[in-house]
Amino acid sequence: MSYTKVFVYGTLRKNRPNHHVLNSNNGIANFVSLGRTRISFPFVIGGPYNTPFVLPLKNKGNRIFGEIYNVDDEMLAVLDDLEGYPNYYDRWLIEVTKVDSVDTDDSDDIQINKNDVEDIDECFIYVKKNNFDHLINLDYISSYPLENGYIPREKRGENWKEKVLINQSGNE
Repeated sequence: MSYTKVFVYGTLRKNRPNHHVLNSNNGIANFVSLGRTRISFPFVIGGPYNTPFVLPLKNKGNRIFGEIYNVDDEMLAVLDDLEGYPNYYDRWLIEVTKVDSVDTDDSDDIQINKNDVEDIDECFIYVKKNNFDHLINLDYISSYPLENGYIPREKRGENWKEKVLINQSGNE
């Protein structure tokens, strides 16, 4: 069986609102490691539902903290659907440095692996595809906080997709 490495940085992380998707019967998702992007990206929380977005602008913003998972094709299809790939998000292959720990979720004090040698994986990351001009001037973060104001889809009401489409064509 083949696996694909995916780097999750927002609602799919442990103790976040959509992590249950990775623990479901929708395929296989095996935790590999904590990680941090090797290059910087603008990472913001925005839109009507306080959704986390990584914007497609390399070397701007912060290196992003998250988690690496090995997923099978079935789980990858579930993640693609959740993220709106390929309509609203692209999947980019990036380098992620494995880390052992982080002192706090928003800390830059991240501990590289025990041997003090960078251990790097290539992983897919979901990056906002278009209509992100209104997000560029928001505050950039490096880690998605536990208290984030995110409104899960099941709590958005019937017409949430219409609201998303009205708000800059697909920005959750």
